[in-house]
Amino acid sequence: MIRPKALNSLDRRTLMGFGLAALTATGPTMVRAEAASEPSLVEQIGKVVANARASALSPEVIERVRLALVDNLGTLAFTSHAARNDPYLQRMAARAGIPEARVLGTSVRAPIEDVASALSFLVHYAETDDSDFRAELRASPSVMGPALALAQRLGVSGADLAAAIAVGYSVQGGLAQPMGPLQGSGLMSAGVWGPAAAAAVSARLLGLSASQTANAIALATISAGGLFQYFFDQTEEKRVIMARAGRAGVESALLAAKGGVGPRHIFEGQAGLYPVLARLTGRPAPTNLAAIAANVGRLDGPLYIYPKFFSASSSITPSLEGLADWVGKGGRAPLIDRFALRGDPTAHAPVRTKLDHFMAPQTLIGAKINYAFMMSYFLTHGAADGATMEHALFDEADVLALAAKASFEPVPGQPGQVILYLRSGETLVLPVLNQTPGDPVAPALTLRDMKFEKLTRPRLGQSGSTRLKALAGAGIDAAATAPWLNSVDALMKSGDPKPRVRRR
Repeated sequence: MIRPKALNSLDRRTLMGFGLAALTATGPTMVRAEAASEPSLVEQIGKVVANARASALSPEVIERVRLALVDNLGTLAFTSHAARNDPYLQRMAARAGIPEARVLGTSVRAPIEDVASALSFLVHYAETDDSDFRAELRASPSVMGPALALAQRLGVSGADLAAAIAVGYSVQGGLAQPMGPLQGSGLMSAGVWGPAAAAAVSARLLGLSASQTANAIALATISAGGLFQYFFDQTEEKRVIMARAGRAGVESALLAAKGGVGPRHIFEGQAGLYPVLARLTGRPAPTNLAAIAANVGRLDGPLYIYPKFFSASSSITPSLEGLADWVGKGGRAPLIDRFALRGDPTAHAPVRTKLDHFMAPQTLIGAKINYAFMMSYFLTHGAADGATMEHALFDEADVLALAAKASFEPVPGQPGQVILYLRSGETLVLPVLNQTPGDPVAPALTLRDMKFEKLTRPRLGQSGSTRLKALAGAGIDAAATAPWLNSVDALMKSGDPKPRVRRR
C-alpha cells in the first residue's frame, strides 16, 4: 500500500496560505473579527435579550406593546376565521403531535413550534399586519407568533410577555437597519431578519441565559431567507416565509436550551449574514458592532411599528393613506383620467417595475401586492380594508382599465407623491405617507381603532369587538398569560361561525 507522504512544515504553511487566500478572495475579510477575543455581535445581543425586563421599558414603549397586541389579536380574530380552509392550516390540523398550545381562534392544538408557525402565518395572512420602515420589514409575524404560542405554555406574566415583544421588535429592526430594505436585491426583508427576532422572543420567554440566547439567535439566523419572486409570480408563499421564520426561532431556542450551539460570528463573520448581504446588495457591511448592539439594547423597537390600515403590501399602503382624505371626501375613479406615483426611482424600485410593465393580477394575493390595481380599487370602491379585500374581485373591468393607465414618474431625491390627473384637466398632488426610516412612527390611535372594528365587528358584533379590544389590551397586565389567552381564544371563536364564500 502506498502511503501519502507526510506534509512538512512548509507544505502546511503553503496550504494554510491557500486556504486563507480562498477565504478572503470572495469579499471583505472578516478573519480578524472571527479570531478576536471581544464578544461577537450575537453574544452582545444575547446579553441584552437575557437581561431585558419590562421594568426597564419606558412608559411609551409599554404602551406601544399594548397597542401592538391589540392590533395583532384583532388581525388574528379575522384571519383565524378567513383562513381556516387554507392548505397550510389544514396540514397543521391533520398533524399528530403533542398538544402544547392552540392556534388562537381555531380548534387546532399542536407542539409549540407548530403553533408559532401557524400564528406567524395568520398574522401575515390578509396583509393586515404592520411595518418597520427601518428596513421595510413585515414586523409582527415573527414576533407575535412565537410570543403568543409560548405564552400559552409557559408560566409567564404579562410583564414577561411585554419584555419579549419589545425584545423581538428591537432585535429585528436593530439588526436590519444597517442594510436597509432588501426587496430590490431579491429577498423579503422579514424573511432574513425574522428568524433572529423569533429566537430572541422565544429565548426571553424561556428564560435562557445570555450564552444560550446567543446560540438560539445564531441557530435561527442560519434559516434566514425568503426569495422575493412571489412579487412577480403572484404566489402566496410570503405567508409561509413568515411561518418558517416563527418556527425557526422557537425551535432554535428549544435546541439552545438543550445545549445546541450556533456560529459565534453568524452576523459579522466571513460567511456571516452581513458580508453575504453586502456582496448581494453592493452596500457596505456594517463594522461598528457595538453600535448595533447598543441600538438593540435601547429596547425601543415597538416605537417603529406602524400598522397597515389597508389590506395591501407595505410598499402600497403609504400611497393609499395619501389618497384617504380625498377619497373620504367623495373623490372616486370617474373623476380621474389616470394617476401616477412620482418619486425617487431607487426608493420605489420594486413598485416601479410593475408600474412600467403592468400585469393584471391573477390571484387575490397578486392584487394585494399590485400597486396600480390596489390604488385603482380604492379609487373605485372607496375601501380596501381586510374584510373588503378578502372577498374582492381582481378582474373588474373598470378597475383594471384605470390601473393599466398608471405610471411611475422618476424624480431622483423626490419624496413619494401620488399624482391624480383629473378629467377636468386639473392635477392633484397628494403626499405619500413617507416614513423616515430612522424615526419612530406616530401611534395613529384613531386609525388603529377603525382597523380593529373593521376586522372584528362583522363576526363578533359591536359588543364582542369592544370586549376583545379591552381583553387584548389587558394582556401585559396579566399575572399569568395562559388564562388570559384562553379567554382571548374563547372570545375569538364566539362569533358567527358561518363561512363566507370568497368570490373569484
